[in-house]
Amino acid sequence: MKKLYIISCFDEYNSRNKFVEEFFVKKGYKVRTFMSDFHHQKKQYIQKIPRENVELIHTTAYSKNFSFARIRNHYVFAKNIEKIVKKEKPDIVYANIPPNFVAWYLGKCRKKNVITNLIFDVYDMWPETMTFGKSSIILKLPFSLWRMVRNKHINAADINITACKLHEDILKTQGIKKLHTIHLLKDRNMPINCIPQSYDMSEVKLCYLGTVNNIIDIETICKVIKELEKEKKVNLVFIGSGESKDIFLEKVKQAGATVTDYGMIYDDVEKEKLLLTCHFGLNIMKPQVCVGVTLKSLEYFSCGLPVINSIPCDTENFVNEYQAGFNVSNGIGNIGKMINDITSEKLYQMKTNTLKMFKENFSVEHFYSEFNSLIQL
Repeated sequence: MKKLYIISCFDEYNSRNKFVEEFFVKKGYKVRTFMSDFHHQKKQYIQKIPRENVELIHTTAYSKNFSFARIRNHYVFAKNIEKIVKKEKPDIVYANIPPNFVAWYLGKCRKKNVITNLIFDVYDMWPETMTFGKSSIILKLPFSLWRMVRNKHINAADINITACKLHEDILKTQGIKKLHTIHLLKDRNMPINCIPQSYDMSEVKLCYLGTVNNIIDIETICKVIKELEKEKKVNLVFIGSGESKDIFLEKVKQAGATVTDYGMIYDDVEKEKLLLTCHFGLNIMKPQVCVGVTLKSLEYFSCGLPVINSIPCDTENFVNEYQAGFNVSNGIGNIGKMINDITSEKLYQMKTNTLKMFKENFSVEHFYSEFNSLIQL
């Protein structure tokens, strides 16, 4: 039986690897996943293997996200993966990038024909997606070296998959070849008849879903609310958490909105019910964030919730093409009037457009269609 090894330091299982695994299992491959035994979010060692076909690779611990200790963790993981691949020689290696060291060592293996088929899944880009230090002279050289670690041997791969067109475009300018965008997906298939057909338009009901962190553009969100408040009352439905949550909600109230705080909701059905009652989802991040599609937006889209959006390239283009919300890239001066003109019927149409957009670009069915076209076995 042919072997496929999935390399996933941070276990990006639900983002895409689950469906990659299912695809190759159906093709008759035996699939094994190799991941770090140190949990990035919890900053502790994993005590139990998450799935039966997973092998934990022992790495070094770290406490700070941006530190030499974390870089060493990534280096140790990549070196151990290199040893395993050289010894066991799987038929196909499907490796998530970052960590950038994985691209360095597995790319070298492909150049030496230790690996006969290598696929890199660049689901994030470091340092490009970092929101700090881009204008720092001190960090210019380290960031350049960090990028070089990824790019030095990445062209040795047979295929380089990116999670958004924005990342594909950036990598092209850096000389990376054999690039193909397959957007991240969400395993949800909501029927169109779940979307309510009538809405109370006396107020604008916005949803903020997720963590309030340093990449959220709170200032722009508050400006949007102030513009909307000139036309209608605004209610923010908050589903999430974060260290800056209280500050965020206080600023939202100061901007004129009322807040309904549901906290963290883990049950998809319960969360879905709330999203269906909202008019728009807030998908607004700082302009320094280098991403074309957010996981937050996939939650919105999968429930047919149009967005007020600042994410460029992929999402901006999708919103325009499908009329699935409003982009704020050209300013927010008219957003209040534009949303004030929307009737209940128009909002329903916008929601069905959004669900159509999700199914045609971010669904499991779309992923399998794209992946099958790309992977010729």
